Amino acid sequence: MSTNLKCIKAVSNVKEIVELLRNTTHHGFPVVETRGTLFDGPGVWGGDVPVGGGRFVGLILRHQLITMLQYRCWGERKGHTTSQRALSQ
Repeated sequence: MSTNLKCIKAVSNVKEIVELLRNTTHHGFPVVETRGTLFDGPGVWGGDVPVGGGRFVGLILRHQLITMLQYRCWGERKGHTTSQRALSQ
């Protein structure tokens, strides 16, 4: 087990996820929601719980992130809501 924990926010952008996958060999990432809002600060943290605290909301595996990127399965952030794009395949 690695001692260099990498967390991912419940709402992260594609660039942050791609960088996380390129710079780590971890197979699973804790998903964390920050206090008060999902949208403040950067999407990926190294080390301990993010500054200001956070709440564990789940776990996502490396192959799940890769699959989501391959099928372009993400939403566009508009205000404080996310509109889901439909898969074209």
